[in-house]
Amino acid sequence: MNKYGKIVEHEWLRSADIRREIELDINVIMPNHFHAIFHIIDSLSACDPLNTSKPVGAYGHTPLQQPFTQQLHSPSRSVGALVRGFKSAVTKHINILRHTPSDPVWQRNYYEHILSGDREYNQIADYIYTNPINWITDAENAQEK
Repeated sequence: MNKYGKIVEHEWLRSADIRREIELDINVIMPNHFHAIFHIIDSLSACDPLNTSKPVGAYGHTPLQQPFTQQLHSPSRSVGALVRGFKSAVTKHINILRHTPSDPVWQRNYYEHILSGDREYNQIADYIYTNPINWITDAENAQEK
């Protein structure tokens, strides 16, 4: 893993410390992308016995384009907020290392999928585990072109 991958790894592991409502599962850092499974947990019960905090949500609809007068927004404690915070921290640290303060690091959006049970979990986990093995034949692998 190169120095940029180590930044991705460090920031991903920090995610669970920063956001107590998630529990990290498996992940893999690829040369040009990242896969992860995480669980949204009900941590509010333990730290908020009166349940006065807002619930965690899988808020997944942030449109790509909105009128200029409207700001993009996804609520805090959501999948969008997790991804946005993670990608922002990684971008900041990589750009400091590269001396490129405003260069993009990630594609604009991300793919999310709520796993519906053990069978689907096992299929996705297997895909993540085998992704490095299959990289040599991946169409996105620029070294093979």
